[in-house]
Amino acid sequence: MTDIILELKASARCKGCGTLTPLPGLRDVVACRTCTAPLVFALMAEDSRDGGLRYPFGGYYDALAEAALLLDVGAACNDARDSQGSPVELRRVAAPICAACETALPIPEPSTTTLACPGCHDDIAVRAPDEETERWDPRIACIVGDAKDRGAGPAEGSRDGAVVPCGQCGAPLAAPSMDDHRRTRRCGYCGASNFLSDAAWLALFPQPEWHRMYLVYRVDARALFGLHAWMAQEKGKYWLEKPREKALAVAMAAAFAAARPALVAAMDAGEATPAEIEALATDATLAVDEAEAVDRYLDAETREALGGRAAPTLIPRWAGASSAVLRALVAGHGGTPPATLDELAGDRDAAVRAVVAGRTDANPATIAKLRTDRDDEVARAARANPSYKPGFFERIFG
Repeated sequence: MTDIILELKASARCKGCGTLTPLPGLRDVVACRTCTAPLVFALMAEDSRDGGLRYPFGGYYDALAEAALLLDVGAACNDARDSQGSPVELRRVAAPICAACETALPIPEPSTTTLACPGCHDDIAVRAPDEETERWDPRIACIVGDAKDRGAGPAEGSRDGAVVPCGQCGAPLAAPSMDDHRRTRRCGYCGASNFLSDAAWLALFPQPEWHRMYLVYRVDARALFGLHAWMAQEKGKYWLEKPREKALAVAMAAAFAAARPALVAAMDAGEATPAEIEALATDATLAVDEAEAVDRYLDAETREALGGRAAPTLIPRWAGASSAVLRALVAGHGGTPPATLDELAGDRDAAVRAVVAGRTDANPATIAKLRTDRDDEVARAARANPSYKPGFFERIFG
């Protein structure tokens, strides 16, 4: 299991007063910090590119795939994005960072709701996935630094005039200094620990740069392979340079090798995706029983779809695949070169040799060889091939 962490900063621009209000966590709606108008951030992001609600965190450019496969720690995900004037910034990081003291935080366990900062001992909220986070990106394992529906009561007015009451006794909490960005406040009267609400936090610290949250993804071998498959299909949108393409190809091979047992198990359970089945089908190192299982799984519709995708660049790879179905598709493909047909004429599977035997554009010498094939069906197909022109002695003596 691999942890991938993205630092997210997002702001929503009010159409009424033009103010940028930072999101204190992942929110569909936030109140403008100047005029208090409701800002529906989900609506602002809905029409951005092709990704809809998932656009800033996935969708058109899949930030998780990009981070997992292409980005070093500290690199930005395709620079800043903008959803109708509301900026969104994503960056891959090694660990969540405490907003108060910049200390690296541990990766939370699945059941964790609060992290204690090892530096300043502030309590850092951890938000579990819910309906709202599912709409943005269902792959999020948790969010560090997001205090959704938690904390002391709201604050009103500017930072200087903000009053935050203690959640236990109602006494006003001491106003923090500009450098004190802890979100947990201890009441000076009753000693209770108070976690500041979104409204209080925004009133005290309206600057967007202070409101960072961390999207934590937990990616297993199968999921990582899925990201590779997605990137391989969509890489044209990234305009990858040649070195990056080579690095991606190496990473894909490693991801497939690590995920193969899980992919085979998923296929046996009938849960494999088309990309997973295609990866298994094109693998040249599958065991015989695994290759036969792949062939049983490839129904007529899948075979037709794969056949339509057999571009010339894929033909050499598919010709050596463990899947007899794929090798048969290559044998019947119009773009397969004669040299590859000659190789497939000696294929271990009779169904593949039969396809070659019926090709009128195959080398006559290849068809002549297949006329004496050990399999009767292959031999009959070769003898019936109208492109074969027997020599004089063959016409006389048979």
